[in-house]
Amino acid sequence: MLRLLLIILMCCKWVDAISQGVLVSPTDLSMQWLRRQEIAQAKVFNAVHLSQQPVSRKQLAEAATAAVVEDSVQEANRIYVLTDNYEWTDTALAVSRKPFLRYFYHFRPAFYAHYSDDFFVQVSPLFCFNVGGETADNGLLFRNVRGIRLRGWVARKVGFDLNVSENQLFAPQYVRHWIAQYDAVPFHGYYKEFKDEGVDFLDASGHISFTAARFIGIQFGHGKQFYGNGLRSLALSDFSNDYLFLRLQTQVWRISYQNLFMDLTANFQRGADRLLEPKYAAMHHLSCNITSFANIGLWESVVFHRNNGFELHYLNPLIFYRAIEQGLGSPDNTMLGLDFRINLLKAVQWYGQLVLDDFNFQYSRGNRGYWGNKYGLQQGLRWINVGGVRNLDVQVEWNWIRPYTYSHADSLASHTHYNAPLAHPLGANLKEWIVRTQYQPLFPLRISASWLLVQQGRDSSATNWGSNIFYPTTLFNIMQEFGNRVGQGVPYRMHLLELSVSWLLKHNFFLDASVTYRKQTAGTPAESSPSLIYQLGVRLNYDSDVWWF
Repeated sequence: MLRLLLIILMCCKWVDAISQGVLVSPTDLSMQWLRRQEIAQAKVFNAVHLSQQPVSRKQLAEAATAAVVEDSVQEANRIYVLTDNYEWTDTALAVSRKPFLRYFYHFRPAFYAHYSDDFFVQVSPLFCFNVGGETADNGLLFRNVRGIRLRGWVARKVGFDLNVSENQLFAPQYVRHWIAQYDAVPFHGYYKEFKDEGVDFLDASGHISFTAARFIGIQFGHGKQFYGNGLRSLALSDFSNDYLFLRLQTQVWRISYQNLFMDLTANFQRGADRLLEPKYAAMHHLSCNITSFANIGLWESVVFHRNNGFELHYLNPLIFYRAIEQGLGSPDNTMLGLDFRINLLKAVQWYGQLVLDDFNFQYSRGNRGYWGNKYGLQQGLRWINVGGVRNLDVQVEWNWIRPYTYSHADSLASHTHYNAPLAHPLGANLKEWIVRTQYQPLFPLRISASWLLVQQGRDSSATNWGSNIFYPTTLFNIMQEFGNRVGQGVPYRMHLLELSVSWLLKHNFFLDASVTYRKQTAGTPAESSPSLIYQLGVRLNYDSDVWWF
C-alpha cells in the first residue's frame, strides 16, 4: 500500500489548493443532521455526496453555512455543526465564555487548541462510561473507554486526524456469543480477554488528507468507509475492524468519483502472536446528482489475495474490474452495484441499493433458484416532521440478500475483513425490516425508538445453506444447485426493540439511557433466548456502537 501511495504522489501535479480537511465519522450527529437537511430542502447537495462516507469537515461546514432551517431546534443543530467544525467556519461561534485555567477549553469543542493561518491543532479527551445489566444471565454490563482525539491542518493544505482509546467491555450475552464465534469484537477487531467474560482492546485510527489537484483530494490512513444511504450498507459498512486505506476523490460539477484501495486481513483463528495473512480490495464509486432532488450511484469492487502484495492491474482508476479479473483467470471476487436517493415534497426521501455478486441469465429463467445468482436489495423511506409534528422523524428500511452472496470459492476472497463482514453484519441468506423513530422536542434532548425483525436461514456444522459468507462456496460444497431461496437452512428469527434517550449536557458531552428487548428463535432451544438489556452512561467526544444484529 505504501508503494501505491508513492506512485500516486509522484503522478500528482501539486497546486496551491485548500485541503478538504479531515473526515467525519458516518455515525456523527452532524451527519444525521445533514441527511435530514437534504430532505427538508428537497434537494441533493452538490458540495457533499452523502452516499460516499465519511465526508470532510470542510464540506460539512460549507453545507451547514448554506443551510436554511425550519425552526429553532434545527437552527440550534446548525449552530452545533458549525461550532464543531469551527476551523472551517467562524471561530467566534466556538469561543468559550469561561476558558479553564486560561489555556484550556478556549474553544468549546477542544480541551486545547492552537489556531492560526498557518497551523491548526485541536486536542480533546475521548471518554465513555456505561453500566447496566440484562435478564438473560443477570450479568453486569460495562463499558469503559478512555482516549484522546487530535485533529488539525498545516497551512489549510494538509489535514491530519488521530483517535486512540483503551477499552474494557462487558457486552450483552448475544454480543459475547458473536465475539466467541468469530474471534473479533464487532466494529473493532483484536481483543484480549478481560476478567471472566469481558474483553480489553486498544483502538487506533487516523489519516492524513490533502489536495493533489484542483478537484482531486487524497486521504491515506487507517479507518473505515461507508457506501450507501441507509442504516445498513450492502456494499461497504463500518461493522468490521479499521483497515489501511487510500482514497482518491474527484469531485466536479454534480459528480463525485471515488477510488478506494484497502489492505485487509484474511480470516483467522485466535492463537499465538503471528503475522496474520493479508488480502486486498479495490472499489470504485461514482455518485451523480441527476436532478436537483435525485442522486444515483454506481459502484464496483474486487476482493483478492496475492502472496506478493497488491495486484497492480486493479490500480486503473476507470476500468471495469470484471474485465481485468477475467483476464487474470477469474481468481477473485468481483461485485457490482448501485444506490439511489430521491428527496420529495420537503418531507420524504426514498432510497435504495443493489448489490450484484454473481448472476447467470441462462439459469434465471423460470425462477429455478440457481445457487450462483447472488445478489441483494435494499429499499428505504425517511419521513420528517411526521403528521405535522416538528422534528418527529421515521425511517423504514428493508434489506433482502440471497444465499451465498459475498462468499467466494476461495474463502480468502470473501467480502470480509478481520473475521467480520464488510457489508451486512449478519452475512447473507436473510431478509430484514428496520423501523426507527426519532424525536427531538428540544435541542439537547433526543429520543429514539427502533424495531428490527430479521429472518435468516443459517448453516450448521455439516451444511452450507449460504448464510455464512466465510465458507468457501463451490458447486461441490453447497446443498443444492437449484431451488435455493432466501431463508433456506436452519430457521433463525430475531426481534429487537430499543428505546434510547440522550441529553446533551455540554458540547459533545452526552448523558445516555437505553432499554433493549431482544428475542431470537433459532434451531435449538439453547439458541433461543429473550433478554431485556438496560444501560446508563456518559460519553464525551465518542460515538457508541449500535449492536443491531
